[in-house]
Amino acid sequence: MWSCLDGRSNDGPVVNAIEGVFFNTGRGLASWLRAWLDGVDLGGDAMFEPGPSRTMTNPFTKKPIVMKGRGKPTGEPWP
Repeated sequence: MWSCLDGRSNDGPVVNAIEGVFFNTGRGLASWLRAWLDGVDLGGDAMFEPGPSRTMTNPFTKKPIVMKGRGKPTGEPWP
């Protein structure tokens, strides 16, 4: 996964590249940098819709843990 700046236009849209497909984040460079500085998880929850979660057993503590799944990437495909 990569976040890329499309420098072909003046507003500097940021797009995510996931497995060779680009998705529009809906943010310009200034907005993306502000979110990053504010601590937004731009590489996780902001990139994917929520997916199914499952409960597993931690192999070290033997206690149950919840693993969050990832759904499809957010945003519209980028040309």
